[in-house]
Amino acid sequence: MIFASFDPGWLGGLMAIWMLGLLTYFYWNQFQSLPRWGDRIMPFRRWFWSGWFGASAFWVLMNTGWLPGISPLHGHAYMALHTANLPRGTFLNELAPSLSVMILLWSVFSFLWLAVMAGRAIENRRDWWDRLGMGGLVLVPVAGLLVYAWGFHGLPFALLVLTVPAVHLALAQLKHRIEAKPTYARAVARIKRGRYTEAESEIISQLEHCEDDVEGWFMLADMYANHFKELDEADRTVRELCNQPNITPARATLALHKLADWHLELGENPPRAKSALQEILVRFPGSHFARMARQRIDQLPRSADELREQRQPKALKLPSLAASPESVPTMALKMSRAEAGQRAKILVERLTHDPNLPAPREELAELLAGPLGQPQQALDQWQLLIDNVEAAAARKAEWLACIARTQLQTPTGEAGGKRTLARILTDFPGTPQAHAARRRLELLDQDSRADDPPSSPPPAPKLKVELPPGVTMGKS
Repeated sequence: MIFASFDPGWLGGLMAIWMLGLLTYFYWNQFQSLPRWGDRIMPFRRWFWSGWFGASAFWVLMNTGWLPGISPLHGHAYMALHTANLPRGTFLNELAPSLSVMILLWSVFSFLWLAVMAGRAIENRRDWWDRLGMGGLVLVPVAGLLVYAWGFHGLPFALLVLTVPAVHLALAQLKHRIEAKPTYARAVARIKRGRYTEAESEIISQLEHCEDDVEGWFMLADMYANHFKELDEADRTVRELCNQPNITPARATLALHKLADWHLELGENPPRAKSALQEILVRFPGSHFARMARQRIDQLPRSADELREQRQPKALKLPSLAASPESVPTMALKMSRAEAGQRAKILVERLTHDPNLPAPREELAELLAGPLGQPQQALDQWQLLIDNVEAAAARKAEWLACIARTQLQTPTGEAGGKRTLARILTDFPGTPQAHAARRRLELLDQDSRADDPPSSPPPAPKLKVELPPGVTMGKS
């Protein structure tokens, strides 16, 4: 067996060398876990297999003499393997020193590389060099003693004495910078002074210390949207923020709702606002956040023209039960029949998309009752509002008042109008529409009494005077 008669004298040395390999693995892994810099070095497993194991395996095979065309470089190891009188464990005894040296040199090169990368990653290099200088007062003499005692063979150990503390100090400084919570007080102060470019630089500087800070990314996106008017950059920043592993669903939902607000208010772009809200549906399907996003998507305008139309100031409709259409303060009465027809088509299309929107249905009912001259269809629209739309009592009382008003405007609708007014008094007492309904019913009763034909006057009373006997009526 190749492992037979292996000299245990090398066991201590091999254990020490393997401990050095584990130390290399520890610091390599620590550096690889750092954000921004960890992805600049290859994974340790690949570095180990390609850097040491592959070279060591080739070294062993080469000295066995089994590779064609390649002569062994370690003659004693080759002879130990192929000499019959020697135990085969002598082969590993001969190769153990060279394998240990290979591990040592691999570790030295690894720490030199980590020291260079750590020095590049540190911002405050002056502090790092100061610390190394203080440690060098002790480490440099130790490294010099190793070289003096062992000569050239002591150089790898001397390099380890110098590079391991350098890597350790650099990692400690980098971790302290990452773990420190970023502060944005200076950025906020610059925003208040209108120095937005400087504020952006300050926020980015803080995010370099802590790349997964949600507050900083959201502040940066808000600045891009509200101060720089760069909605594309704000959109990209918010979506990258939502990809952070430490962001909560509530915070991600809030950021996407805010992004939708920016696209509506600043960009007047309902499709992009819808895209931001649909991101919530994709990320959190079936959740409360998804249901809220779906409700808002259903209420979004479908185009920029529709959005601008919604922003136009609306006339305030006071509760009115007047029989005269001229007394109703609506914009519908100012439209021609052709204009009202075009407007009604737009409203019908919008209601086809979402039948439960109250504002378009109210406007459609006003158009039907006014310029279009279709009171029965108007009554149907208001009845749909009452039956299908969840609204406050005062709002439903207002819709009933509109029904009563439309009924009273028709020649044969007075009876139905009175029933609707009575329903307002019964179902919604105490509302302004109820008080108006009571007054209107009183006026209708007075009008009905005034319209009744006058009755004939009663006949004049007949008087019969009886005189006493002997008394006659005559001229005095």
